[in-house]
Amino acid sequence: MSKVQKKYTKETKLKAVDMYLNKHIGANTIAKELGLSEKKRVYDWVKKYQAEGDKAFDIENRGKKSKIQANGSRKGRPKTKFSSIEEEVEYLRMENEFLKKLQALIKE
Repeated sequence: MSKVQKKYTKETKLKAVDMYLNKHIGANTIAKELGLSEKKRVYDWVKKYQAEGDKAFDIENRGKKSKIQANGSRKGRPKTKFSSIEEEVEYLRMENEFLKKLQALIKE
């Protein structure tokens, strides 16, 4: 049986961080007072807050990470199934061009 992860609000996270950093209350006490599942969450939130500042909890970062990188390319294995003949031809042309450039670099 799997555990259901509880989702905490931005306000709860900021309150916990404020209590830890400004009021110097221990993580164990904060966890009990706010009804957190474990004190490690407080440490994680403080670390994230110190790294990113006030915007640390604006975006939800749970779940599987995307395979698309910042430059728009995908991580992982090259595509092997194509949705159309044109897409496959374009892929093969780019691959051919890459191999020609690679061969030229090896000859140098």
